[in-house]
Amino acid sequence: MGYTLPPASPSPSPSSSDPRTRALALIAHKDTLSAALAAEQRALAAAGADMSTPLVDAGGFPRADLDVVEVRRARVRVIELRNDLEGVMGEVGRVLEGVFGVGEEGEEREEGEREEGMGEGEEMRPFARVDGVAPGSPAAGAGIQRADLLLKVGPLGASSFASSSAGTGAGAGALEPLAALVGAHENRPLEVRVRRGAGTLTLCLVPRGGWGGRGMLGCHVVPYAET
Repeated sequence: MGYTLPPASPSPSPSSSDPRTRALALIAHKDTLSAALAAEQRALAAAGADMSTPLVDAGGFPRADLDVVEVRRARVRVIELRNDLEGVMGEVGRVLEGVFGVGEEGEEREEGEREEGMGEGEEMRPFARVDGVAPGSPAAGAGIQRADLLLKVGPLGASSFASSSAGTGAGAGALEPLAALVGAHENRPLEVRVRRGAGTLTLCLVPRGGWGGRGMLGCHVVPYAET
């Protein structure tokens, strides 16, 4: 299965009324936009230019060594895709805030819920196990190690994964909330609390694409429940 989180299940439309389904659809749309942006950036590089390369020579004429029309087209498309991506990421954050308590209000709400009903045992119950970490990956850089037990990732704790309660035999879909959260936090830090041996560690993980391997974490995570 490689060093990736199980992919989130595809959803039919970003306009779905179900918040969880909408979040997953928006993340899939974000991935599509990111791929299109990368393709346009490659087109720019193939044309021998980037977003700041001058397109006129010293005399003010279009450069003969560049396909100026193609460079201008690609630049416009890069700007459009960046704007679209920013809008989608903002929408993902708002939807996840309602689903999983992401964001400042969600974190405050989660703290209140914990004060009302969640005990220390619930907060410290692991919901996933790290089965492998790729060298040079974001997970490796954060200090995550094989056999670490995940207690908390951002606002997500064991209670966020109701479908994983069946134990280690649960399907990959049990970790959809985690896949959604990671997808919405590309290049943004997430606090990760892990149990390692008899101790507990708090780490800072920054999901990131383009690190040289699969996924944005570079680790293989499977559902876990204590027996």
